[in-house]
Amino acid sequence: MLPELHSERTRSNAAFNKFHTDIKNFTLIPEDTQQIAGYVEGLKNECPEAKISQHVIYCFGNQGFKVFDIDKG
Repeated sequence: MLPELHSERTRSNAAFNKFHTDIKNFTLIPEDTQQIAGYVEGLKNECPEAKISQHVIYCFGNQGFKVFDIDKG
């Protein structure tokens, strides 16, 4: 885990590159999971019949992206 990178809310190519890390080694940031959970709770109140899948997607400029599926069981 790269705490310095994770502490930045804006993860630009320059910020990502300075850590010399592959996208495959980038880990899910807990604050982002909490933010998604908050959105889901609001949606459940508005549309209780909805089936909701949770995902966090990080885009790294022109370098690629990484998708995390969040299983809330």
